[in-house]
Amino acid sequence: MRIAFIRSVDVKQANPTLKNIKSYAVENDIKLKLFYTDGICNSELFPGEFEKVAEDIGADALAQKIIEWEADVVISISLPDNNAHRDSYIKELLETKHHIPVIMHPIKTTTLLSNKWETNQWLKRKGYKVPNSILVYGDLLSKRTVTYISYIQSILSQVKDFQGPYFIKPLWDSMSTGVKKINNIAELENFIYKEKIQYDFVIEEQVTGGLFGLEVVGHNGEYFFQPLVKKCNDTTDSLVPFDHVRFGPYVMNQNVNQALQKDFIEISKNLDICGSVEFEFIGNETGFYIIEINPRVSGMTNLSSAISGVNTYTSLLQLAMEREPNNISQDHFTLELPLINMSQDKLNDLSCFKEIFSINDVIYHNGTKQYKMLLQVDSLDEATQYLSAINMQLNIIPSHVFSEIAQENLILNEERSLV
Repeated sequence: MRIAFIRSVDVKQANPTLKNIKSYAVENDIKLKLFYTDGICNSELFPGEFEKVAEDIGADALAQKIIEWEADVVISISLPDNNAHRDSYIKELLETKHHIPVIMHPIKTTTLLSNKWETNQWLKRKGYKVPNSILVYGDLLSKRTVTYISYIQSILSQVKDFQGPYFIKPLWDSMSTGVKKINNIAELENFIYKEKIQYDFVIEEQVTGGLFGLEVVGHNGEYFFQPLVKKCNDTTDSLVPFDHVRFGPYVMNQNVNQALQKDFIEISKNLDICGSVEFEFIGNETGFYIIEINPRVSGMTNLSSAISGVNTYTSLLQLAMEREPNNISQDHFTLELPLINMSQDKLNDLSCFKEIFSINDVIYHNGTKQYKMLLQVDSLDEATQYLSAINMQLNIIPSHVFSEIAQENLILNEERSLV
């Protein structure tokens, strides 16, 4: 069987999870090829053929390359959303014209989930909780078309009853690109008047509570869940998820967890999800508020796979072969965190720490470079001990990492005391 993967964004971001599909491919006589647009690839990163294509390659041209390779099935593992959207159109081309199955969501689904406002309104119509928000039109702010004299005043009027701070989210961007935190109405007014805004965006109120992520994988109405991940985001001003600690499995009350999974399965069925999506949501005493649904594998895929021992990319291979994914999780407590002051010598020194699952040197979609690490221990307390020992020797753990772990440990201890 010949299976093609499509990837945009540096392949190293998927390391080591993507390369670990090798054993399954060999056992099942699968020939693999990766078509990728960014970064570098080699046999250490992907267990098959690989071909770099132009970053701006169109869907028709990429589909033609896949056809020429004679793929039996195609799997999209592209991100961010604009590349996932391209792959959805490739799905339409290959399935309707060439009868080549593609593990990717329908284009109408990817289009919906790539648009923050449409996602919010769809969920709201279906009865799910979402943060209060309004849509702002860049055309009207820039007066590109007709002039609405009181447009800015109408925006401020709609937002004045929102709970601050507010988040400015460009409508079509993803992976936190362009997101800004605005503390109050005065700052919002200043932002709107002084910035030359020509893009549409959402103003979203802050919902207090814990920030979570949950990866859902499957198709044809059958889905399974990777472990629940808690995302830390309160100790620094950075809104970039990779700048913060993320960890799991996060254990919730069983009844709450079952209700949450029931909702997410229902949403996945309604959207005809085919492959992987990530639900991002905030939980508090009033329930769960869905922030967004990423229509693709995500920056959380490596972490989720490390926690559960269930490789999402292998699961996608199983879907491509029309087999039920092996989703028997053997959860191992895992943290993901950023590193600083890295060098090759320090990488070599880290080899003596057996708790380190992986270290990646990656370039993100916006050009930012960063080292990040997955650490497997038994608890947050143990994580603090190991990271302190590493820092005494190498000074590579940012101080806010310890603050975030301490804050999450306090929350977990408070939750345990209520049980």
